[in-house]
Amino acid sequence: MRICFLEAPAGISLQAGKRMMERATAALDEAFHIPDVRIFLREYSPENVSQDGRIGAEPVRPVYFMELTLSGDRVAAIRDFRYVPYVVREAAIELAG
Repeated sequence: MRICFLEAPAGISLQAGKRMMERATAALDEAFHIPDVRIFLREYSPENVSQDGRIGAEPVRPVYFMELTLSGDRVAAIRDFRYVPYVVREAAIELAG
């Protein structure tokens, strides 16, 4: 069994959360081919996030960035930006409905 935690700012729509979980499930299945993928969506409001010791000091920002390219209902490519910190620094969160 694979377990995945998706963390997002509070307030994303039910449809956006569902879409994120479906796509993450497809990506994990494509990469590992292991059944029974469990995904937990955790939402945090800004007053429950501390950045450098300041609570709610800035809008919640991603700390890690991965881009999935889909082809139909399959993952065509995965770009992992873990070791490219400027990508995350310049990223903006856009909540899709």
